[in-house]
Amino acid sequence: VKYLVNRQTAFCQNIKTARTWEITSLDWEDLIAGKTIRECIMDIRSQPFPHLTVFHNVDFGFKSETTVVFSFIPQLEEETHSLISAMLPYLKHHHNDWVEKHFSQAAVQRAKDTWWDETRQ
Repeated sequence: VKYLVNRQTAFCQNIKTARTWEITSLDWEDLIAGKTIRECIMDIRSQPFPHLTVFHNVDFGFKSETTVVFSFIPQLEEETHSLISAMLPYLKHHHNDWVEKHFSQAAVQRAKDTWWDETRQ
């Protein structure tokens, strides 16, 4: 048991987190896409390390319905922060406009004239 506790401690010390207040729901499945926003986010692969997903976990913060917390490994920190800051344009590019209904109105307004450019990530 001590071995497992030590492994868990080491793992937790090597995980970083970032937050956003732009996502309003994670688990409502879109009937046409057949996916949730959580599934779309968790499917994002790292560009430099395609065998890794960018995020280790995504969930609402403790006792919060307005803060979404992303956890990730430190090696992907730059890529993670870039994706979080452009999450809505990224998801619209890959999954179409249905994703907008899972973001705050402020986020939708900020992203209305933006798009994701695969060539300039």
